[in-house]
Amino acid sequence: MDETRVELEQEKKIYEAPAVSQAAVTTDQILGALANGMSFEEIEKQFNIKRKDIISALSCTLKNVMEEVVCVSRKS
Repeated sequence: MDETRVELEQEKKIYEAPAVSQAAVTTDQILGALANGMSFEEIEKQFNIKRKDIISALSCTLKNVMEEVVCVSRKS
């Protein structure tokens, strides 16, 4: 997976979210579009990006989720 298409540097972020290189679209926008039932083809047209940009956004998000540490407090 080519995560290099997703910019994580502070100056490349849009509204503090990782953004697709060379496009004014965040990974959040891509995930939201997918969650709302848009197809890859619809997203490509809507945001003027390529399929590999969508895949990169998914890969980047998965990597970030996998690195998150979730602490669960259990009541006694």
